[in-house]
Amino acid sequence: MKTSLIISLFLIAVTLGFGGEKKSTPNNGELKWLDFDSAKPLAEKNKKPILVDVYTTWCGWCKRMDKDTYSDKKIAKYLGEKYVLARLNAESTDSVSYHGMKVSNPEFAAGFKVTGYPTILFFEPNGDFITVVPGYLPPDKFIYVAKYIGDGAYKKMSWEEYRKGQGI
Repeated sequence: MKTSLIISLFLIAVTLGFGGEKKSTPNNGELKWLDFDSAKPLAEKNKKPILVDVYTTWCGWCKRMDKDTYSDKKIAKYLGEKYVLARLNAESTDSVSYHGMKVSNPEFAAGFKVTGYPTILFFEPNGDFITVVPGYLPPDKFIYVAKYIGDGAYKKMSWEEYRKGQGI
């Protein structure tokens, strides 16, 4: 099911006409971004999924995702309520601990098949991987992906079923 979820979310991003890259500013002032190692225990404690924004500093689409999507009041409110948020600079020399292994940021991103930016990784509160969503998404498209994971719909139905139910 995870493979079909990944493929479905990728296809929706592509069919909506948004590809490319993602994030680069450290904090837009409204959302509280952590590193993955800080986000995981908080997610477990609060029983919230983790959204990891994978970016590079040079990425124009990443900057646009910050400006358009993450700065949107409805998006910020929803993400703040439903997720623990983390950012990962895919080119940084920093490291991440994941399931007992310590890896560099580039290795972590590569391990989840991140090949472009922005890319969003979703994880269960315990750190288990859910899915990856590559590319820029504007607020009106991003909210559906965020709710699909944040409301737990991905556990009950496919992305296609969810999309049809939402009229998208």
